[in-house]
Amino acid sequence: ANTQVNSKVYTTNESRQNPSKDSPFYSTPAKSIQISNVCTSIMCKIFVTATWLGDPSVKSYDDIGVYLDGPTRLGTPTTLAYSDQNSNFASATRYDSNGFGSSVLLPQGNDIIISQTFLYTGTGTVYASYQHAMSTTTLTVAQQFDIDIIGYGNVFGFFDGAEDVYDAMNGVNLDV
Repeated sequence: ANTQVNSKVYTTNESRQNPSKDSPFYSTPAKSIQISNVCTSIMCKIFVTATWLGDPSVKSYDDIGVYLDGPTRLGTPTTLAYSDQNSNFASATRYDSNGFGSSVLLPQGNDIIISQTFLYTGTGTVYASYQHAMSTTTLTVAQQFDIDIIGYGNVFGFFDGAEDVYDAMNGVNLDV
């Protein structure tokens, strides 16, 4: 089979308002986020992975999603948060014309990883963001966002009470 994997690893300190063109990996002392893709001659798939390097003190509804500048999503994304004890699929996904974001309840346990995958077609840039709730929140608040390139991590334009809940972690992007 004709399979092509595209994944580069960099550590960056880019501002969310001024993303670098080649920053598919970003890490803080607490967590990291990475974006990669795999293409066959028929289709392509994006993988976004947020990995906790320790145990988060708050385990509530976190948001993970993408802004698509060019590519078109095919089908429904799969979002899963899992630990050494349990796993949770996304509780809700909000779609905009230029991307989507999923809210997922962090599971109890250690070694937490949040994984999001989806199929796409076309070329351009995919921006991905993972935003952690710094205090316990509800699913309703977690879904108070639009997909916005100037938002948190170049994806989440939070509104109402949500902008005070999330940690504003930098996002990542990948040219596809």
